[in-house]
Formats: sequence, C-alpha cells, structure tokens
Amino acid sequence: MNDSRLAISPPTSKSRLVRRRARTGWQRWFILVPGIVFALIPIYWMVTSAFKSDPELGLTDPTWFPKHPTLHQFAITLADGSLLTAMARSATIAVVTAILVLFLGSAAAYAVTQWRFPGVGGVLGLTLFTQLLPGSAVMVPIYLLWARLGWTGSFPGLTAIYCLLNLSVAVWMLIGFFRNIPIELTEAALTDGAGRLRILWSIILPLARPALVSVGVITMLGCWGEFMLALVMLSSNSTTITVRLAQIIGEHQPNIGPLMAACTLATLPPLIAFFLLQRQFVAGLTGGAVKS
Repeated sequence: MNDSRLAISPPTSKSRLVRRRARTGWQRWFILVPGIVFALIPIYWMVTSAFKSDPELGLTDPTWFPKHPTLHQFAITLADGSLLTAMARSATIAVVTAILVLFLGSAAAYAVTQWRFPGVGGVLGLTLFTQLLPGSAVMVPIYLLWARLGWTGSFPGLTAIYCLLNLSVAVWMLIGFFRNIPIELTEAALTDGAGRLRILWSIILPLARPALVSVGVITMLGCWGEFMLALVMLSSNSTTITVRLAQIIGEHQPNIGPLMAACTLATLPPLIAFFLLQRQFVAGLTGGAVKS
C-alpha cells in the first residue's frame, strides 16, 4: 500500500506543479495585457491619425481605422524640411552627449572601483543627490551661469548641460557593473606591464559592453525627448525635435494631422535604435542590478 502511494506521489506532485505554473502564467498575462493595451492605445491613435484626412480628423464620432488612408499629413509636415532638420539636430546632440557621458562616466566608474581614496562615498552620494532636484529648480541657475559664459543659444552649451545631467546616473550604473568584473583580470594585466588606460580600454570596456549600451541608450532617449531646456537655451530658428513638435500646434488651430504625422516620424529613430540594441540594453540593466 505504501509502495503504491509512493509510486503515485511523484506524478501527482508534478501535475500540481504544472497546474500551479500554468495558473501563475495566466495571472501574469491577466495583469500584463491591460497594461500593454493601455500603453499602446495612444501610440495606435497617433499613427492612425497621421494617415487620416482633415475631414475625417474633424468628425465628432472618431473612427478607429482610416477610411481613406492618405499621406497628405506627412507631405504637409515634410514640405519645408524643418522637421527633418530638427530631427538631425536632436540626433547629433543625443549622440555627442552619449559619447561624452560614456567617456567621462566609464573613467569615473573605473577610478571608483579600482582605487580607494578618502571621501569617495561622499562624492558618490553628492552625485546621486543631484538627481533628486527637479529640473525646474536648477534651470534658472544653469541659464544664468551659461549666459555669463556665453553658451546660451548654442548646441555645445545644450550638449554640456545634457552631459552634466546624465553623468551621475551613468556613473552609478557603470559602477554596479564594473564591480562585478574580477579584480584578477586587472592584477594579471598589471603584472604583464599594462597601464591603467590600456586595462580600461582593452579589458574593462569590452566586458562592460552591455552596460555601456544601456547607458548610451538611456542618455540618447533622455536627450531626444527633453523639451524645457531645449526651449529655453536655444533660439527659435535652431530647435530640437521636441520644440519643433510644439511649434506645429498653431495659435488658432491645433493642426492635428501634421502634428500626428510629425510625432510618428519623431518616434521612429529611438524605436529603431531600441530594437537594434534591446538585447544588450536589457543585459546591461540586469547585469549590474542582479550581480551587485
């Protein structure tokens, strides 16, 4: 009797485990699906509105699908070339800022993880404290300082601000990843006569590629979507993509069609970049978080 119970017990336990996992999977989907739908509806509405005609956009009873899809809104948006110019400016600023942040952030994170010096904890705490301040609180001091330096109205000045604002996050993310790199690799390289810069360039940075991609993507997305500093620091003739989108909204009419078309086009570059780098991006985010 006991032998039969023992023989039946394993399949019963296994079947219970399978049912429990299946039930947990359905519960996860039950929570995820409404959140995904809620997040995608505005994007879907934006894209479909970009292909609608003006009379269809003005209907009191809006349609979920374009009855007569047209590229008229895109033609209006791209007619003067200002949108593509603004996108090129934003892309240039985002890429240059990401390169500077990666260069300075990796050097700072390498110094913190390789050397122990007095006050390092206070410096790291101070850099983290800068992220607790809202952007509106530091905008006026930054503008006054940049105006005295003569950096307002220029792309290098805006790039420097973005670099300073994103550097602390980059340092903390890279520190979490650099600490998981075995110290034996550095010691072996020092024994072979390699210098600190050579170790950083040839050993640390290749191993930390997922973290570097994560920092770069986060920095570029933040620069691409930033609005307030770009509005204050740059002139109306040289704007970024977010400021250009705000300018499409007319004073007496909303210009919904051209605005939706411009928003659709402005969404493509970060979306393509994220899909191309998503594997390393996720690996970089989880690598420093799970192992540290």
